[in-house]
Amino acid sequence: MPEREHDETLAEDARLIRVLVREDWIVSKGGQETVASFVFLDGRTHEVSCYLDSPQTRGSLRDKFPGMRVAVVTVRAARASGHIVARDEDGGAGIPGHVVLVQVEARLESKEHKRKTRELASTSTIEPL
Repeated sequence: MPEREHDETLAEDARLIRVLVREDWIVSKGGQETVASFVFLDGRTHEVSCYLDSPQTRGSLRDKFPGMRVAVVTVRAARASGHIVARDEDGGAGIPGHVVLVQVEARLESKEHKRKTRELASTSTIEPL
């Protein structure tokens, strides 16, 4: 995994979207839909693929993922849960605005790492793509 650095040019209130590509990424709690706690956890690369929210990005994602929904978090929430937000222009299948979230405050795959990703998931909202 390449070393990543937080992109300091991103505004704290910038919205990040993660496409909820599987039905089990959305769960019902108390009759309300919420993002599953593991949505911001990637045990393979430890980098979670997201996009900077914009009409252009959503249009491109709708073409690739018709009918899907997204989890929305802010850069501020990602940082508060110990993640950096790094631009990844080579990733994202050519869709502009691709970023990766990387948890940097806890040892990978530790209980604390999982707790921090759950914390981020709990701040997210679900929207139609």
